[in-house]
Amino acid sequence: MVDSSTLAGILRDRARLTPDRPAYLFLTDGEIESASLTWAELDRRARSQASALRREASAGDRALLLYPPGLDFIVAFFACLYARVVAVPAYPPRPRRDQPRLRAIVQDAEPKVVLTTHALLAGSEEILKREPSLRAPRWLGMDLTTGLTAGLEAVAEPDGQPEPGAPAFLQYTSGSTALPKGVVVSHAGLLHNERMIGEAFGLDENAVVVGWLPLYHDM
Repeated sequence: MVDSSTLAGILRDRARLTPDRPAYLFLTDGEIESASLTWAELDRRARSQASALRREASAGDRALLLYPPGLDFIVAFFACLYARVVAVPAYPPRPRRDQPRLRAIVQDAEPKVVLTTHALLAGSEEILKREPSLRAPRWLGMDLTTGLTAGLEAVAEPDGQPEPGAPAFLQYTSGSTALPKGVVVSHAGLLHNERMIGEAFGLDENAVVVGWLPLYHDM
């Protein structure tokens, strides 16, 4: 039986039915394949990270995702879906620069945790000095260098499925003309949008989609 009621359910089914098929590739400079994930690898890593996430946050809490372009963001996003924590994608901060947009997002979303790469985590003290509001949430390094913890996959998700209208993630506007405003994207809304894209471009399971926008982009 295929579960197509949530994006997380679709990933679980892909991992079960086509575990070794490529799910995502990352091309450095748009040309050099530097990282890849099969459906099974993505599912396994997302479940492992979800288990770690659930030790720090509860279902419905917000998690701020601060990742540079790459596959780390994808794993962390699915980990949030598995843990039923509401992901809040944002541009990764730049050291020694003010962060007015990020400050506004943190004040509005009130994230419980910040998920980022170990590289960004290592330089977070400089960021926190310039932006004290980011000290409130707990920072967690979660990326492809994080080792998988055996035995956690079975407990990576709370019992039951989220309601279709429950928030899947918060998408904030760019903030170029005013303070960023959060838009609640529900599980049903997310899947509806994906289906519309698939129908508009005539996609099937064998299609390869190339994207160039950063995954945290407000588009």
